[in-house]
Amino acid sequence: FMLVMFALTITASLAGRHLVKGLIAGVIGLLVRTVGEDDAVGMARFDFGTEMLLQGFDFIAVLIGLFAFSQLLNDVRDPELARKSLADKGTIQARIEHLSALRAIAERWIIVIRSALIGTFTGILPGAGGSVANILAYDQAKKASKHPEKFGTGIPDGVIAPESSNNAVEGGALITMMALGIPGDVTTAVMLGALLIHDVVPSPTFIDEEPVLAYSIFIAFFLANFIMLLLQSGMLRVFVLVTHIRMYILASVILGFCGIGVYALNNVDLDLWTLLWFGILGFLMRHFGFPLAPMILGVVLGNIAELNLARAMAIDTSLLHFFVRPWSLFFFIVALFSA
Repeated sequence: FMLVMFALTITASLAGRHLVKGLIAGVIGLLVRTVGEDDAVGMARFDFGTEMLLQGFDFIAVLIGLFAFSQLLNDVRDPELARKSLADKGTIQARIEHLSALRAIAERWIIVIRSALIGTFTGILPGAGGSVANILAYDQAKKASKHPEKFGTGIPDGVIAPESSNNAVEGGALITMMALGIPGDVTTAVMLGALLIHDVVPSPTFIDEEPVLAYSIFIAFFLANFIMLLLQSGMLRVFVLVTHIRMYILASVILGFCGIGVYALNNVDLDLWTLLWFGILGFLMRHFGFPLAPMILGVVLGNIAELNLARAMAIDTSLLHFFVRPWSLFFFIVALFSA
């Protein structure tokens, strides 16, 4: 529970001088997660008498609404800008300078190692995944930088940190998936399902019992990085053509795909309404200066925090245990300093 609180304060600090707004956004995310059936005791909460809300809001629908739909609303709110394309705002280069990129990564090896460690340990946490690791790595890189004001402008430090952590997440997630059968993110959850279909049960002896399969997974993850690099390098000139499409046309197409993708999750109308509601909420939060990252993290980790709080209170109803146990006290102190 204290680990989740630590993660929320870390993310709230991304708001810079608006720490209070970051904390408010995180609390809103936690409240969103309370809608639906309580996993700890099985009671319905905030369903307002409707069966649709018993399952709560789908995380993917919330995520797409807050980030994608709200950004689309922001892009087309000015009719004059909506009639222009991204290419009209300046020259867009479709070229990857591999040597320059490698040189930039080598010069920032400390950021790479720190972000990779953050990604690995975040991947071990069930349900956290790359979205949490990206935010934490970006925050730490910003705090350690001599020029934090340049973050958000596309500087290499702000790109290398989240990407390094994102690539390292799968390694940490594989640890718990292979050893304990607990997926760390969506990717390992799909892998776990595929293994169970073939009667392969992950356990601490997984590598000894299935050495060929285990090392095949390791090699596949290693080669995937190089295959991704080749595909992106070859297709970049095709991808950049999107920037020549007028914004109102591009926004309409993207919104259509968002709606199709969200509805395909569970085939229920509630997910489409969730996309709409949280898209408008995200647009208003952007307008009034509230960061979206803490809210997303609150939605992601809200269930984990609630379950662990319920377990802790079932063991002992005293709140002092959150401040006297070594690890709880450690994360509480770190959370205070991180804020």
